[in-house]
Amino acid sequence: MSEGIFINYNDGRPVMAITAGLRAPSFCTTFSGWSSQSMQYPVNTPLAPGSQVIVVPTNPIYIYSFAEFDVAIMTGVTRNGDAGVIIGAETIGGKALTPDWSGYVMELLPAATYN
Repeated sequence: MSEGIFINYNDGRPVMAITAGLRAPSFCTTFSGWSSQSMQYPVNTPLAPGSQVIVVPTNPIYIYSFAEFDVAIMTGVTRNGDAGVIIGAETIGGKALTPDWSGYVMELLPAATYN
């Protein structure tokens, strides 16, 4: 059998062999709390060379003040080499704010090559 994912429920249904380049995400880290920098949120975690990064926010918006409507919103993710990611911020109130967000960082490891 070729390499991949083999699923057999042993209940009479046919078995499934998934081999078409499927890659599962690998967990890297979680992040939460106040950022150490204004208008961005660096997340330090080792990443495999050539992997694709996935950031799953659990709290992508933080409201600082209802009266002045100061809100920090996640706008994008930039890979920081193999040392982690930097999440960009934008504010609705126009002030430079320190984000308070949370979420998960995962990566899709590069596909293995066989001869």
